[in-house]
Amino acid sequence: NAVFRQLQKQVNEENALQKSIIIMQQNSAHFEEGIVRSIQSAWQTFDEWSGRMSAQVQDTWLGLGQQMRALQPNAEWIAFAARSDHLLDPDTPLRNPETIDYPGKEDPSVICVHQGILERKKRFTKNYKESFYVLTPAGYLHEHGSSDALNHPNPELS
Repeated sequence: NAVFRQLQKQVNEENALQKSIIIMQQNSAHFEEGIVRSIQSAWQTFDEWSGRMSAQVQDTWLGLGQQMRALQPNAEWIAFAARSDHLLDPDTPLRNPETIDYPGKEDPSVICVHQGILERKKRFTKNYKESFYVLTPAGYLHEHGSSDALNHPNPELS
């Protein structure tokens, strides 16, 4: 009898443990189902939102594309030029230094008689050197390094 009671107690504890484990497994299965349903619900919400956003983004892109196709290439410049008073008029003629009048422009003492390139024999080396010369009305011959008056404003030899 004692063996039977011990065996019955052992079997009852094993059965209780088995029921407890089965309940735990069922609870875990329900918990997992809840997690999957929550993820599915979140994904469905995201999918709906993404679909709406994609449609809105596509509509925005289509609208921008239509506006870009309708935009005239020179529209921005025309609008800028209309509100800016600092731009030069393209019809303004270019200036010509020969048409500018200033005091002493026609004075005979400032007009050169002749100008050009000459070869001159050097005194000691007996070699020839090419230079730019200007003959003035007073009879002076001025030697310049080049015909560029900006780089050589003063004569090298007079």
